[in-house]
Amino acid sequence: MPNVTESSASRFADLFKGNDRSHGSWDPDGVNETVKTSIPDGGYLRHLEGKTNLGVVPVMDDGTCWFGAIDIDAHEQDEYIDLGDLVGQVVANRLPLVVCRSKSGGAHLYMFGKEPMNAHLVRRALATWAADLGYRGVEVFPKQSELKPDDQGDVAYGNWINLPYFNSGDTNRYAMVMRRPGTLEEFLADAEGHAVKDEQIRGLLIRDHKEAPPCLQTLILDGASPGHRNEVLFNLAIYMKRKSPNSFRAETKNLANQV
Repeated sequence: MPNVTESSASRFADLFKGNDRSHGSWDPDGVNETVKTSIPDGGYLRHLEGKTNLGVVPVMDDGTCWFGAIDIDAHEQDEYIDLGDLVGQVVANRLPLVVCRSKSGGAHLYMFGKEPMNAHLVRRALATWAADLGYRGVEVFPKQSELKPDDQGDVAYGNWINLPYFNSGDTNRYAMVMRRPGTLEEFLADAEGHAVKDEQIRGLLIRDHKEAPPCLQTLILDGASPGHRNEVLFNLAIYMKRKSPNSFRAETKNLANQV
């Protein structure tokens, strides 16, 4: 197995920065454990070397995240996930996602930030794009937009996701680069090249609705507040009837599912 360089491990750690109050651990017997400490020094390197599997909680205490993921579970879908086809859909939709094979044989579609991204915005974007790709309702990470103490004041630790490239020299958790399994170095270059900022995410979410009134653009980005669903649907229908008079009912339904 090729040695993992400290430079590669450092770049990998920068992509997958996470909450420093807890992390995840998984062993080959299938035992998952939440460890309520920060990721230990060398944790990313040991993951890449195949020594200790690492899971990371994406959401930070300030409500930001450095990465997010759409989690398409092959078991839940009860079907073979064609990663090459998924890459084709991502490219066709011009989405800033990197497709990786997950531990279970499904897919993790990662988005990375050039700087800390708003976790709420990331969750909305990933849920919307999952639906666009035909996987409405699958899990997205971060699972929380912020970490709040529970009713007893106990600390919230968030949910972690297993990282790709465990045992990177002989891994089954690889990224698809040019529609084929990529090496660690190819993944790092691809992920860094696709990294985005919040304004780019917002632009992608409203790119088909730039002519919509500002209030509706805000709904697309932030979601509807409780108790205003009927009012929202009415205004969406007015907008979509003007934009797409021949298909406004179906398009209103699709847009309503986003908000």
